[in-house]
Amino acid sequence: MRMNRASNAKLPKLASKAWLILAIGVAVCILAVAIPLYYFADTAAHERNATQTDSAAQPARDTPTPEDDTRPLKLTIAGKSVTAGEFRYALGEVTSTVIANCSNGEASIGSDFWRSNKAKCAPETSPTPRSDSDRAQAPLTTSYSTASKKLCVSTERPKERAICKAIRLLEQQHAVYQQAVAGGQMKIGSWEEVVNEVRETNSTNESTQSAGQTVYGISSYELPVFISKYMSQLRDAYIHTDTAPRMNVTDDAVRQHYRENTWDFGPQIESLTSESDRWNAISASVKEDLRTEIYYNLLAARVQNMDIVADQSSLMAFTEEALRN
Repeated sequence: MRMNRASNAKLPKLASKAWLILAIGVAVCILAVAIPLYYFADTAAHERNATQTDSAAQPARDTPTPEDDTRPLKLTIAGKSVTAGEFRYALGEVTSTVIANCSNGEASIGSDFWRSNKAKCAPETSPTPRSDSDRAQAPLTTSYSTASKKLCVSTERPKERAICKAIRLLEQQHAVYQQAVAGGQMKIGSWEEVVNEVRETNSTNESTQSAGQTVYGISSYELPVFISKYMSQLRDAYIHTDTAPRMNVTDDAVRQHYRENTWDFGPQIESLTSESDRWNAISASVKEDLRTEIYYNLLAARVQNMDIVADQSSLMAFTEEALRN
C-alpha cells in the first residue's frame, strides 16, 4: 500500500511535465509557421513600397512633355514633317465638331468614346457658309487634297473622323504658310515658325508690361488663339501687298468684279449722285474683295495639289493617347 501511495503521489508531477512539454511543442509549431509568414509578409510589403516609390519617382511613359511636342509623327504635309505638338493642336481644334457629329446625344464624353469607337458618326456634309467671312473662305474650306480624300472616305467612328478633320485643317494652314512665303509674309512657312512667333509675341508683351507700358489686346496668347489671329494677319498682309503674286489687279478687273456681284454699301453711298464720286468711295472695298477672292482661290489650288503621306495606324494610336483624357 505504501508503494501504491508513492506512485499515486508522483502522478500530478508527471502530468504537469507532460502539459509543459505539450505547450512548448505547440509554441514551437506556432513560431515555425508565424516566422515564415511574417518574413514573406514583410518582404511583400517592402517590395510594394519599393514599387510605389519607383513609380512615384519616375514619370508615366505616356505623359506628354515639351520634348514630345517636337517629335515628328509618321505624317508629312507638303514635304514637311508634322510634329506631335502640331497634330495635338489640330486635334484640339476639331474635337468639338467631332463630338457634335458622333456623340449621338451623349452627355459625357470620356476616353472610351475615342478608344472603343462604339459611337457612329453622322455622314459628313459640306460646311454651310453662315457669314460673309464663311462665304469668302468657301473655296478653301471645300477643297481637299487627293490624299485626304482617300483617308476620309470611311470615317464613321470618332477617332477616324478626328484624324480626318485634323489633317484637313493642317493642309489648309500649310497652304496659308506656302502662300505667305510667296508673298513675303513668312520666311520658311513652317509650324516651328508659327510657334516661335507666338513665343516672341508673348515675350514682347511681357517686356512691355514690365516696363509699365500698356499692351493692347491679349497680353499672353494661348497657341490656338494666336494661330487664329495669325492666319487673319497673314491674309490681310498678303492682299494688301501689291507685289504679292496675283495681287496687282487692274482697275478694269476691279470694275468687272463690281459688275458681276451684288453690293450693299449703305444709303450714304447710294445718295451720291455722281458716278465718279460713288466709284471713288467704293472702289477700295471692291478691290479688297476681289483680292480676297483671288487669295482663297490660290489657297484652294494649293490644297488640291498638296502631297500628304500619312501612316493611319500610327496616327490612330497617337490620337487615342492624345484624346484619352
